[in-house]
Formats: sequence, C-alpha cells, structure tokens
Amino acid sequence: MDQIKFVHLSDIDENAIIDLMNNEEVGKLLPLLKEGFTSEHCKAFVKAKKNYGMSTGLALGHLS
Repeated sequence: MDQIKFVHLSDIDENAIIDLMNNEEVGKLLPLLKEGFTSEHCKAFVKAKKNYGMSTGLALGHLS
C-alpha cells in the first residue's frame, strides 16, 4: 500500500516542484504557467507562500 506523507513545501526538492509545475497536465489547470516555471519562479513561489501565511504543506505519495 502506498503512503502519503505531508511535508513543508520548502522541504521539497526544487527540481521536483519545477518538474511538476512544468507538467503539461498541470499547465492545463494553471494557464499562468504557459510561459514555463523556472528556478526563479520556484524560489518566489515558496517565499510568497511562506511570507503570506498561505498553506505550505504538500502531500507526497505515489499515485498508480
């Protein structure tokens, strides 16, 4: 059985976040990402989540 683990967004590898945000299926749901999501975008995203008190939790798990 797969497990889901909740971790702080800043604990996630930056490349994993960038890969997710650049996923074509994610892009269909988030049209603002049509220009691509870079390392600079990622740093700003994580910082904004932290600075504005938004939820920074993320569920990790393996989806089959």
